[in-house]
Amino acid sequence: MIVILGGADLRARTDFGAHLFHDNLKALVLISGTPQETSTMTRWLTAHGVPDSRQMREAQSYSTWDNARHVGVLLRTMAADTVAVVTSSWHAPRAHAMFARVLRGNEVRLRFCPVPSRTTPWIALLEVLKTTVWLVHRI
Repeated sequence: MIVILGGADLRARTDFGAHLFHDNLKALVLISGTPQETSTMTRWLTAHGVPDSRQMREAQSYSTWDNARHVGVLLRTMAADTVAVVTSSWHAPRAHAMFARVLRGNEVRLRFCPVPSRTTPWIALLEVLKTTVWLVHRI
């Protein structure tokens, strides 16, 4: 399964998710984000050859923690064993921490597929701070 997270760099994430799908046409693509993001990603994936029958939508996520929780529920019900999570390179550490927490104890193998993106030192610093605050609140 391929999971594409909404958020910044939406087009780059969706492009890369479509590329991964074309490398494995049996994969199911789960789009996770806000209603507007999932609508945009759905149109983009369909226009780039990902059949609607291979797409799933989770349109209730307004944060990375929401992505992890909602996708985690779906993964448990589907008995997925390997999941490729597509997100921006600067976002991958925080997403990894949250998905690992939600899926702890499950037999799901997570593979993060970070999409290169242009970041400034401020974005990188903000991500470190967000991840640190989230981890401190979970201890």
